[in-house]
Amino acid sequence: MPHAQNPNSTSATLPANATVVAADRAVQHHLLHTVGAAPATATHTEIMHAVAQVAREQLSQRWVVCDSADRAAKARRVYYLSMEFLIGRTLSNALAALDLKGDMGQAARAHAATLEDLAATEADAALGNGGLGRLAACFLDSMATVELPSFGYGIRYEFGMFKQSIQDGRQVEYPDPWLEEGTPWEFPRSGVHYPVRFGGWVEPAADPSLVPTWRHAGEVNAKAYDMVIPGHGTSRVSTLRLWKAVAPSQIDLHAFNSGDYARAAEFKNEYENISWVLYPTTALRLGANCGCDRNTSSPARPSRTSWRATRLKTVADAAHSPTCRTRWPSTSMTPTRPSAWLNSCACWWMRTALVGMRPGR
Repeated sequence: MPHAQNPNSTSATLPANATVVAADRAVQHHLLHTVGAAPATATHTEIMHAVAQVAREQLSQRWVVCDSADRAAKARRVYYLSMEFLIGRTLSNALAALDLKGDMGQAARAHAATLEDLAATEADAALGNGGLGRLAACFLDSMATVELPSFGYGIRYEFGMFKQSIQDGRQVEYPDPWLEEGTPWEFPRSGVHYPVRFGGWVEPAADPSLVPTWRHAGEVNAKAYDMVIPGHGTSRVSTLRLWKAVAPSQIDLHAFNSGDYARAAEFKNEYENISWVLYPTTALRLGANCGCDRNTSSPARPSRTSWRATRLKTVADAAHSPTCRTRWPSTSMTPTRPSAWLNSCACWWMRTALVGMRPGR
């Protein structure tokens, strides 16, 4: 896909002064119809959400065009699997990629705000901690910029890592509920979910020539949420698919109606805590189990399904060797860091992903 100005950008078709008017109209439209706020009295947070919706519309158009073109061309893709994606706040990056910073800056001033004021109200996506998470996010951004079709796979942590304060000379940690007010940047994929099974035992087959049977002890559903990672100087985008753990049965209604509220939510909490916090403590067995479940439950099957749908080839020469005919997708993984034991779980999960993407499976 050639480097070009986004054809859907207002600045691509209108003179400079008209693009500012168009941007302000778009912001007012979303304030009224998406955010549900009067433009004259909107808060900085409400204006931020309206500006984000303007950018989201254009990113979504790029996204659909890229995905349709990749499927039609049976394009090679890169799958980057990581336990962290430190993407940070999205608004400024999205506006820069869409070449909308100037127009949106003037539109914001019409509401007595600056882009810096608006960006400060956006919650920081608490999906990573440091080097590994930032590296993974930079890879997705770079792959979009150099026009490599790419997917990132990670976990949608509801409470991030933690917030902290100092009390009586000691660090006190709190959850980081970055999704508390919602985010304009994610696209829930209601039809994309997979069962993930844990624990249990293996029953040997009666006939030694047959495959033993695994009987799982627990099951959780992985639900998909997509985010768009735009490239710069191009209309190519990458996809970041995040997975949320959802218990197959939300609550035990019989226990709830009996007044046993703790037992009613026990099953839900037991499995959904997989995607609650970025780094649970490994000092307790329960925290270690949560980390292991997380490492072994991420998106092997979805990436295999995507491979089947597009008949992917290798990505090593994606931009340079159209004659390449090998049928393996290229997959890279960044494991988590709390302990070597959890890393070994992640390596096992990666091996499972690669086996699942073999041709013919």
